[in-house]
Amino acid sequence: DEEGSTSFMGAVLLVGYMLFGSFTSNYQAALFPAYKMSSYQMMFGVNLFSCFFTLWSLIQNGSLLSCFEFASNYPTFLMHLMLLSLTSATGQIFIFKTIS
Repeated sequence: DEEGSTSFMGAVLLVGYMLFGSFTSNYQAALFPAYKMSSYQMMFGVNLFSCFFTLWSLIQNGSLLSCFEFASNYPTFLMHLMLLSLTSATGQIFIFKTIS
């Protein structure tokens, strides 16, 4: 049953997100003084890991090539993707500056 499998996987991902989300802030608080990392280095590391994790997921899923095919078929998608990435990164910096 595909629907049950999808619902179960969604629940697993949600629980994982909550567990790792609560772990991340505590772990980052320990990393800052231990390795004298700047907040920007930490944000870069987290985002780089997210990119690798997404790339690995696309490779495992067998959909990496179809993503490139979609991007080549719809060139405005790349412009929108770059704009989304730029505004997301800028927003992340503003949120960090607001919190600190």
